[in-house]
Amino acid sequence: MSLRCVTHLLFCSVVLVPCILVHCLMPTTTTNRFAGREKLQSIAKASSLKTTGSLSYYRSWRLWRDTAIELIRLDLRETLPTPVDDSALRLLSRSLGEAADVGIMPSFEDEGALAGYTLDYFCRVQLLSDILFGASEDQNGTMDDLFSDLFSGSLSTCHVASLGGGPGFDFVALALLSTFVAQQQQCSPK
Repeated sequence: MSLRCVTHLLFCSVVLVPCILVHCLMPTTTTNRFAGREKLQSIAKASSLKTTGSLSYYRSWRLWRDTAIELIRLDLRETLPTPVDDSALRLLSRSLGEAADVGIMPSFEDEGALAGYTLDYFCRVQLLSDILFGASEDQNGTMDDLFSDLFSGSLSTCHVASLGGGPGFDFVALALLSTFVAQQQQCSPK
């Protein structure tokens, strides 16, 4: 694993995951963050009363997901270690387009471009989390059993392989889904 990959993974672990946990599970000091956390908990509580797999349950998931992603993205914008460099981002975006044609990956060395890429493409978290949500709702027993084990805490270790997906977007998507499930479990009538 290259040093750049390790740095990328550390960035995701140090910056993105705490954003999710702060907004979704932990009390915070600022009014906007507290209101956002309260809204997420309210949505999770309402969805815990819905029938899993129903359209209304899916709508609750989408509302919770969109709210969480926006809160995380706003916090991420404020906490990125390097500010966005718009000109470097434009160059990176153009290079990514050219890479699709010629097959040569561009350099992600410019941290200002990487910061912009992270914010501009953060919407991929939504797409990936929806795929995971659909897999967790799978009724054929394969993915459903895996997600039940994963989210119930009965698995002591979970190995996740990333085949791409940007700067930790797949990890953030899994963290979003697990946080949604955890909040629902906290709110479920016992």
